Amino acid sequence: MGLGSTGEFPHFSPDQRKRVLAALAEVATPLPVVANITDLRPRAAIELGRFAKTLGFPPVALMPPPFFPMAQHDVLAYFLHVADSEARWERPDGVRPLFAAEEPLFRWGEDQALPTLNWC
Repeated sequence: MGLGSTGEFPHFSPDQRKRVLAALAEVATPLPVVANITDLRPRAAIELGRFAKTLGFPPVALMPPPFFPMAQHDVLAYFLHVADSEARWERPDGVRPLFAAEEPLFRWGEDQALPTLNWC
């Protein structure tokens, strides 16, 4: 997973993350790589997802915005907002290649995404 679960992604700007993803796409081809597009700002997550598609990354991963506790309906709204925007860059077969991920340590050990995903 590019910019994934090692916790480095919050330390980079969207432009820096794009450069890392571009370098990864260059060296990882033809291996399938998942690009992590998680961001505090939904617009940045959407921008990164669209950029990942231009690089040929088949799926992307998205976690709820890290560091801030969120109610279940807010987690769901975040996922749906980004997923709806992804409709503009879905695959030709109509699939929106989005992995909903969870990292409880970013929110003081609270499991926030999984109950929402179970509800979906």
